[in-house]
Amino acid sequence: MTLVEKLPMHPAGKEELLSKFKKRLGAGGTVKNGVLEIQGDRRDFVKAELESAGYKVRLIG
Repeated sequence: MTLVEKLPMHPAGKEELLSKFKKRLGAGGTVKNGVLEIQGDRRDFVKAELESAGYKVRLIG
């Protein structure tokens, strides 16, 4: 499970971003309490995507 926490984005934006990730990865996922949950170890993909969108990313674990 890959979690994306503390993303400064409107809840609707998080749903849209998750939908984009799910389509590109062919994986499932959901948004729970403002945290994006994506099935599988997708850290490298998520990190690259968020950094290209201008977000500062810190990997934990």
